[in-house]
Amino acid sequence: DGGFLTKVRTGAISGVATKYLAKENAKTLSVIGAGVQAEGLIEAILAVRDIEKIHIASRTFEKAEKFAQNIRNRFNIKVSVFRSADEAIDSADIVVTATNANQPVYTHSLHPGVHLNAVGSFKPDMQEIPSETMLVANKIVANKIFFISNLSFAIFKYIVLLLTIIFMMHSRPLECVLPIQMKFSPPPHFKYLSFNGYII
Repeated sequence: DGGFLTKVRTGAISGVATKYLAKENAKTLSVIGAGVQAEGLIEAILAVRDIEKIHIASRTFEKAEKFAQNIRNRFNIKVSVFRSADEAIDSADIVVTATNANQPVYTHSLHPGVHLNAVGSFKPDMQEIPSETMLVANKIVANKIFFISNLSFAIFKYIVLLLTIIFMMHSRPLECVLPIQMKFSPPPHFKYLSFNGYII
């Protein structure tokens, strides 16, 4: 089952990133997205951090409520549903974005010390997180860094190239970070790509 394997793989690698990059005393997890990937991410993060409450936001409020009830039943944890992603991430220690969004799902800056797992934006025309997040992050860590061979496909906007250069200059492969316990003031950012993609 490709969907199940993707859920497990995505959750597992984000769980490892959270273990080594997120604050050890993280208590609040915010999840933007209410699909199958979000469930795998929640399970992985609960395995590495003592999360006490989960905030959920999705484009469809009813879907978010149904998803939240499933998470409550499965993990016996307090879950709150928010109508906007900005509200959901406001007091979070860890933020997960797992959507198919073409525009940023939240608008305000993450608080210092917040850890972000961004697993959407797997195509060049998708942008799940604001560009500002990449610019203010203390560390940007990727499970893989890909180069796009067909440059004409990528250069549809100058800003995409600019942000990619910034990403390449400030990112580190995940395997370079694993042995290190780090303390962050600006928020660290972890980007997960299933097979290939482009960081926006």
